Amino acid sequence: MINVSDILTKYWGYTSFKPMQEEIIASVIDGKDTVALLPTGGGKSIAFQMAALLRPGCCIVIDPINALIDDQIDNLRSYGIDRCGGIKGTQAQDEKNRRLELFGAGHYLFLYVSPERFQSVPFREALKGI
Repeated sequence: MINVSDILTKYWGYTSFKPMQEEIIASVIDGKDTVALLPTGGGKSIAFQMAALLRPGCCIVIDPINALIDDQIDNLRSYGIDRCGGIKGTQAQDEKNRRLELFGAGHYLFLYVSPERFQSVPFREALKGI
């Protein structure tokens, strides 16, 4: 059995969870649809990132701010979680396509995207095959 506290320490260096994090992670791991509302600094990122590490499949994160997408990816990589990438409106189309192909091939566990990606028919069609 996987001990979520061990993973919290291994990747993030913390020895205890913030309020509600453990409950959120358990809900997602149990396969339940989960909405988590926490204040800024409340630990939302760790909650969904850890759940994604513990469940099969992949995690798409929608973030409207390019700098936050970059920050989240940089943070994951600093924790030793390298299977992450981002698709942003500022990238050339061939780069967006390449990252989506990498995601579809299982290279990324986490794919960070801006909300407008879902307005793209090719993006939505690609997701159907993933």
